[in-house]
Amino acid sequence: MYRYLIGRLKQLGIDRERLADYLGIQKPAISKRFCGHIPWRIDEMYKIMSLVQAPPEELYIFFPPNGGAGIQNQSSKREGASAQ
Repeated sequence: MYRYLIGRLKQLGIDRERLADYLGIQKPAISKRFCGHIPWRIDEMYKIMSLVQAPPEELYIFFPPNGGAGIQNQSSKREGASAQ
């Protein structure tokens, strides 16, 4: 989940502890957000976009619906349906 965001944070050398400090929340809360157990708040998303130096227009790339889970499965299902 959130592969693009995780990759960008790694690229910038920002670990989850630093991200938690930046957002003013505890590290377990960050883990729960990355796992999809707790949704990201909109203010957190915009703060992170600023931190990773990404324009707000790319919010959907960093925070896809459901963290990006199932996107590949959905496209595979469409391909299978069109083959029938």
